[in-house]
Amino acid sequence: IKALKDTNIPLVCIGQVVENDYYEECKKLAGENIHFFEPVDNTNSQLLEMYWAAKAFVLPSYREAYPLSVIEAVLTGNHVLMTSNSMIGSSLDSFGVEKVSPDNVSGIKAWIERNIEKEKAEITQEQKQQFSWTDVAQNLLRVYTEVMNECDKTDCKERISCSCK
Repeated sequence: IKALKDTNIPLVCIGQVVENDYYEECKKLAGENIHFFEPVDNTNSQLLEMYWAAKAFVLPSYREAYPLSVIEAVLTGNHVLMTSNSMIGSSLDSFGVEKVSPDNVSGIKAWIERNIEKEKAEITQEQKQQFSWTDVAQNLLRVYTEVMNECDKTDCKERISCSCK
């Protein structure tokens, strides 16, 4: 909001309000080019349309675990700038995701100005497959199986007290 408030670049903010005071502060800072929307359910086709309509995706939040919104933005070809305060590691490097400190307002603005008119990225089927629910589930099952097999190799009588749990 600070990066774009004095520009003509439209900014669409979508999401659940968690801290009302912070939300009110954001609304006060916002110029006419900044629009706030309630969360959109991930089963609603409108959400996908919003990702496709976006020129770029920016998530410079102060705390994020593994934001699915970043993956959704990447898979719809958006250029993505996200917080450096995230657990997402190198898994998105091949998509050109860039990271920024949420306090770097001038860096955020410069990135948006550089990327706002770029064509959407071409995402291959192989890249999309990296994030399919089937592949994610198979990888989780593989990890759990490896851990359980390692536990079986020990002399554990009770898995609850197993040191390799």
